[in-house]
Amino acid sequence: MVNKRVDLSPEQIEHLKSLVTGLVSTNETVLDQHGRDESAIPPVRPSAVVMPKSTEEVSKVLSYCNAQKIPVVAFGAGSSLEGHVLPLFGGVSLDLTEMNKIIEIGPMIYW
Repeated sequence: MVNKRVDLSPEQIEHLKSLVTGLVSTNETVLDQHGRDESAIPPVRPSAVVMPKSTEEVSKVLSYCNAQKIPVVAFGAGSSLEGHVLPLFGGVSLDLTEMNKIIEIGPMIYW
């Protein structure tokens, strides 16, 4: 199977905006920021950057993208040295930087 780039339609972008309280951006500067890391791999822009603010929003975005066959790559700080945050097939860069609160700390479990 050959993987092709997936570009989002305006309707898909609007639907993603309805799923999150955070930003959904197609701004070129934001796309450029999320299309590169510290690896030697050339930059690749996502079609959109989605910034959820809760695990519920992440779940909604992932469910929608799965149903629409939209590729999703999680993005934190963009400091990868291996290229794993690059959206090689377009789609969504799921920026998790807004999810910066500790909700619960549990005991460590050792196996």
